[in-house]
This record gives sequence, C-alpha cells and structure tokens, in this order.
Amino acid sequence: MAPGMTSTHRHPLRLRQMLRLLVGFAVALALGLTALLLAQSYQAALDDARTRAADAARLLEEHIVRTLRATDFIVGRVAQLGRSRSLDQLSHDEHAWRELLALDQGLPEPGTLWIADPDGIIRLGTIQFPAARSNISDRLYFIAHKQARRDLVIGPLVQTKSRDKQAFHVSRRIEDVEGTFMGVAAAGFDSDTFTNFHRTLPLGEQASITIIDLDGRVVLRQPDPARWVGASVAGGPLMKALSKGEPVGLVTAESPLDGVPRMVAYRLVSEFGLVVAAAVAVDDALASWRRNAMVVAAVAVALMALTWALVRFTFASLSREEALIQGLEEEVRSRTEEARAQAEEARRANESKSRFLASASHDLRQPLQAAGMFVEVLAARLDDSPHLVVVDKLRQSVDATQSLLSTLLDLSTLEAGKIQPQVTTFPLMPMLASLYDQMEPEASAKGLALRVVPTGIRVTSDPVLLERLLRNLMVNAIRYTQTGGVLLGCRRRGDHVEVCVVDSGVGIPDDKRDVVFEDFTRLGDKGSGAQRGLGLGLGVVRRTAHLLGHGLKLRSQSGKGSCFSVLIKTA
Repeated sequence: MAPGMTSTHRHPLRLRQMLRLLVGFAVALALGLTALLLAQSYQAALDDARTRAADAARLLEEHIVRTLRATDFIVGRVAQLGRSRSLDQLSHDEHAWRELLALDQGLPEPGTLWIADPDGIIRLGTIQFPAARSNISDRLYFIAHKQARRDLVIGPLVQTKSRDKQAFHVSRRIEDVEGTFMGVAAAGFDSDTFTNFHRTLPLGEQASITIIDLDGRVVLRQPDPARWVGASVAGGPLMKALSKGEPVGLVTAESPLDGVPRMVAYRLVSEFGLVVAAAVAVDDALASWRRNAMVVAAVAVALMALTWALVRFTFASLSREEALIQGLEEEVRSRTEEARAQAEEARRANESKSRFLASASHDLRQPLQAAGMFVEVLAARLDDSPHLVVVDKLRQSVDATQSLLSTLLDLSTLEAGKIQPQVTTFPLMPMLASLYDQMEPEASAKGLALRVVPTGIRVTSDPVLLERLLRNLMVNAIRYTQTGGVLLGCRRRGDHVEVCVVDSGVGIPDDKRDVVFEDFTRLGDKGSGAQRGLGLGLGVVRRTAHLLGHGLKLRSQSGKGSCFSVLIKTA
C-alpha cells in the first residue's frame, strides 16, 4: 500500500464505526425510553385501579353501615311487637300485621319483615296475612339467637323458602323480661340489593363488590348475586390478610369464587361483624395500558425500520466510495506518469466523498431527530392519558379534603353525561340522619349548631345522587358560616316536598345570585388549605338537580344567611 493512501482507508473505516456506535446508541436510547414509559404507565394503571377499588370499598362501607343501622332500628321495633302479645294472638291480629307493614315501609332497601316462634315457625309476615307458616329453624341466624345471641345477627345469602328468591337476613332475638327465648324478629333483603349501587361504580366489566361475615360466608355479592348462595371465601387471600390484624387493606390474588385475578380493597365493619370488599379485575385495569403498548410498539417498529433503511443506504454509499478509492490507488501505482492527474482526480474524488459523507450524515441526523420527536410526542400523549391525570390529581391532592375531590369527580362525571339516575321511592329521614352523622363533626369543629328536623315523608328520586346534592349544599353552608348554625329540614308543597338547607352565614348579595351556581364562583371567605374550595360545589348541585328533574331555589340576605332548597316529588 502506498504511504499516502493509508489515511484514506482508515477514514471510511472510522466513520463506519462511528455510525454504528451512533445508531446503536440511538436505538438503545429509544428502546430504553419506550420501556421506561411503558413501565411507568403500567404501574400508573395498576395504581389507578387500586385507588378506585379503595374508594369503592369506602363508599360500600358507608352504604352498608347506613342500611344496617336503619334496619337494626326497624327490626328492634318488630321485636317489641313480638313481645307485646302472644305469638298465637299475633298470627291472627290484622292490626299487628298492618303495624308490621308500616314498619316495612321504613326499611332503607326494599325487603320483608316477619316474626318466628321458638320452633322457627313464621307466625306473622309482610308477604301475606295470615302468614304462610314456613320453618326457618335451620337458618344460621335463628340457631344463633336460639343459642342466646342477643345482638344483631346478619345471616348469609340463602334460597328463600316461600319465594323463588335469594336473600340475606338481619335479625334480633325476642325474649321476655326473664330472658326466655320467645322467637326471632327478622328482615330479609333480596339478592338484587345494591345492584344499582354496583352499577354506578367505575370499576370495570369484571369488577365485583362483596359483603362477607367474619367466618368467610358470602352475605351478598354483585354482580349475579344469585350465583353465590352458600358461597364462602374462608381460607382465601382476603381472610388471610384480615387474620393478620389488618382491618383495612388491599390484596391482589385470584378469586376463590370465580378464578378471576383481581385487586381487592377491603374494610372491616366491626360494628356489624362484616367485611366489605370492592375488586377490580387485573385485565380491566390493564386494558387501556395494553392498547397504548400496542401503539407504542407499532411506532417503535416503524422507527426501527426507517432507521435500518437509512443505515443500509449510508453503508452502501460508503462501500461504493471505498471501492472507488481503492481503484484510484491501483491506478496511481501503475501509472507514474499520470500521478499528478490521478492525484488531482483522487483529490476531487475525495472532496466529492467528503460532501457526500457530510450530506449522508445530515440525512441520518434528520431521521434520528425525528425519532426523538416521535418519542417526545408519544410521551406527551401518555401524559394526557386519563389514568395518569387521575393519578396526578390524586398525588397533587394529598393534603386536600375529600369533599374537594368528590366535587371534582362529580363534576367530571356529570359533564361527561355518564350518570343515569336510578329513580326509586324511599323514606327521606334515613338520608337526613345519615347527612347529619357525616356533617356534624365538621360543624362542631367550627363551633356551629347542626340541626335536622325529623320527617316521615317518602320521596321519589335517585337516593345516591340526591344525597350527594344535599351533602354539597351542607358542605357549602358550613364552609360559609362562622357563627350560629345550619338547619336541614322539609316543607310540604302540594305533591312535592321542599328540602331546605338553612344557614346563618355570610349570605349572598342580590347581584351575585344569578352567577353563584356557575363554575369557579366563590364568595366571601373562601377558606385556605383543606378548607379552600374551587367554587364547583354549587355547579355540581345545579347539574345534579337538572339531571334528577328537581327544582332548585335560593333565598338569601347578605350578612344574615341563605336558604338553598330542592323541590322533590313525594311518593
């Protein structure tokens, strides 16, 4: 090899090596970023599902506690009726039967009431009069009371004897003043109880909510509740976690009932000896992530194919240049007389080669830069994913109040038009009592008097949405009231009832009453920290009232207080 030709061989070789390193680094970086984004979105999808399951379990706990407290009161009244006279007299007393029917109307969920004698024979029930004398002596709740249990007993899901239905039962022991067992007073709820509640939870197609007793027996499970008669999860992952002394937690495991892998959030309801659980199927939680992963994979494959094509084109050009240089070197060695001419030609060829390599390098950088842009665009696209937004909101809201979060959730679901009212007829008083229980601690903390006026009115509405509406009004009233108190009560208006939330707060000026129901409108003292609102509460109230078809009124006097009222049709 001629001494002057050594560098011309080494230069393309070094360039080829540099290009290989550059392409390898770019590919590794792209794959690493893609894998990192997919891993982060995977974890975010699971975290979002766990959060939704935990929120649903908390809501289910609140719902079951309200239901059982109200039912316990009714069953206690039924037990008093059972002690008021002999069971032989009760079984033929139409007045007692009508009294039992009146108590049945106060149940928080549609159900039946009955009284059984010490032998387990039903003597009086709401299904018919005189009662069909079914024998319930083999029921677990009856056996428990016969063995001297005096607290509230909640029986597991069973097949009823008098109807083609599945139900669970809530019961109390009937005994005389000396403690002698006289029978059992019970309430029965069909298996479709909480069906509407389950449908409103955003948990996915294979999600479930379950209520079990401390022995693992299924009291109620949605969906398809009739399938779980006699079912038990004793020895399952949930009961094992509970046995470790963890009253609230989350387990991820295959369901012992249907074999579906789920993330199960559970809460111990020690007041009634129950465990409530809300579960999100792993497949449902990762469905959106899998779709995004397929898009990412497709984009990555396309970019890799484009890069490979450009690399092959560049290396082929380099090979051609190397062959040309080698031919020039051989020509120079064989023809000394034409050395200058060949050297000049080689120089020009070398300049051409340099321009070509510069152009090729530029063309290679362009698709690599485009690949980087694609990665950034993909990252931005994943950042806008609803799941990541929820996770980001939850992360930003560690120190925020639950009401602020609930308001934002309610507003988004209402704006999306995904909520369908589940209208039913129900007594209003249990809801008012529940609202009092929820809001009284906050009112007391501010030194305010919270009062609820008792009522026996039954209304027609969606109980879940109506409770959220009234809760927003009460939260708003307490927030803007510094002294005095808040009153929750009702007034009859023909075939409607006006449910009023009255406060002694700052009041609303006349010129602000038309805009107070608009989003992001805040008046007076807006609070700070966890008490600071976004001005969305009354916007949610307005949308919910419109969705339910309820009238909404506002009466206020600046500096003296306000009265927000909802007009609801009575039953």
